[in-house]
Amino acid sequence: MERYGVLKMKKFCFVIVMLLFITGMNLSIAAYSEADIVATYTGENGVEIISYSTEWRYLYELKAVYDELLKNGHGEEISLLDAVYIFPEPKPGIASLYYDSYGKVGDKYVYNPGRYIEIYNGDVLKQVKDIARILSHEYGHHFMFYYMLTEENVDKSQWIDTSYGDLRNLEDYDLVTYLGNTQTDYSHKWDIAEILSDDYVQLYGSSLARTTRDYKDVTERITTSSTQYYYYYNDFNLLPQENLDLPLAADVSGLSAYFFDLTGIMTKETYDVNVPDPYLSEINNVINEYNEYVFKWNPVSTNDTTTIYEYTLIINKANHNDYPIPIKTVLTGEELEAVYGSGISSDAKSAIL
Repeated sequence: MERYGVLKMKKFCFVIVMLLFITGMNLSIAAYSEADIVATYTGENGVEIISYSTEWRYLYELKAVYDELLKNGHGEEISLLDAVYIFPEPKPGIASLYYDSYGKVGDKYVYNPGRYIEIYNGDVLKQVKDIARILSHEYGHHFMFYYMLTEENVDKSQWIDTSYGDLRNLEDYDLVTYLGNTQTDYSHKWDIAEILSDDYVQLYGSSLARTTRDYKDVTERITTSSTQYYYYYNDFNLLPQENLDLPLAADVSGLSAYFFDLTGIMTKETYDVNVPDPYLSEINNVINEYNEYVFKWNPVSTNDTTTIYEYTLIINKANHNDYPIPIKTVLTGEELEAVYGSGISSDAKSAIL
């Protein structure tokens, strides 16, 4: 139930995200033995949730992980997933891993059973909400590998040449197709499997995997004396996909229909609305060389008067290798504006410069 848009203005890229609410080698497992397992839950379809972390030691906690897994779009491919492993310690630079495996029978690709997902840092990520986005992304790999291989019948190295690659215009980018760990110029965000998995989260992910945050702009933070500001890059309305050089999934015409034709599974309901253009309304001097910049935008163009839209104004630096900065989250009915830059309270007790 989302609609996203990427909007450019001067040297910055402003992303308006509108969420609609209608109300390989298994290195990790090799380091553990069966005796190290803290708890195991087996779901009705046979998928096991296996914990090596004492923070995930109760069956109801593992059942909650299983239930969350099933809230992501899935079909016949889930029968080939054996397990989700939760490990206690972090893995440097990696939040989780999915292990694919496939072969050929004659000229037809087949996907192998026994697939699994590993989630790391379970001693810190103690609740389902902490791992929901990770779980959805990794299941997205399982989902996309299965259907791209068995339905498109092409190896990963050829996925760019499919209808998917055409819809996303991937030939227009300097796309790096991951072929192995020896490739020195490998770029994670340009790995086509990562792009597909991010698309999965956007179009098939559970509600919890697509959780948003109510970001406050400088004026609100001054008013509430909340001058410290923290970004949460797991928030769906800040970083819905890793690669911000590409349009968001719901902005790619025909992409949702492509996945339905490929998998037979409907994507989450999306609404075709016109994404508004934010504009710089005014610049006000706060003190000395410090200014506040007021941005405004019009509501989405739609005949639907009952829907509540959520807008998040984000500033993305010209260098897309940098993470975006959230400015403000606004709901339908609130004033559609956000203040960026500096601010100071009338009694000068609080200031953000």
